Amino acid sequence: TGIESIVLPENIQYVGSRAFANSALKKVDFKNPAIQLGNYAFSNCPLDELILGDKMTEISEGAFAGTSIKVLDIPDSVTRIVYRAFSGCEDLSDISIPEGIVEIGGHTFDNTAWYNNHKDGVMYLDHAVYGWKGAMPAGTAISIKNGSTIIADYAFQHQVNLNAVTLP
Repeated sequence: TGIESIVLPENIQYVGSRAFANSALKKVDFKNPAIQLGNYAFSNCPLDELILGDKMTEISEGAFAGTSIKVLDIPDSVTRIVYRAFSGCEDLSDISIPEGIVEIGGHTFDNTAWYNNHKDGVMYLDHAVYGWKGAMPAGTAISIKNGSTIIADYAFQHQVNLNAVTLP
């Protein structure tokens, strides 16, 4: 569609899978602070302004993948960020996650400016171990930093050179 802006009123409790995917949306205003989103609900939109509801508990699979957002401030109410939720958001460089996050799905922030600008090695996002970037040398041993409370899904998948992980 050619719709560039939408206000979702309080009575809207759920936006279905791919409901606005590949549309022209640049701005979404969520009036229901606890709205639930289906998988890939807003994927591949030129969405550049995102304010999430302060009672939202989960960001679903691919919900905002491929959008144009630059800054991400996830509300304290969110406990789960699911697989590929923000992957492909090439301009996304500033990410803040709350202490209450208990799960970060695999590849959630892959191919974002945050990811691409990260140096090779263990990647951290606040208190979460996101994974390993780059080629891992043979015989690698990792010591996870103190204060880490999450190891993201797929964090060390296919890392055959990983010999040891020390947890705090």
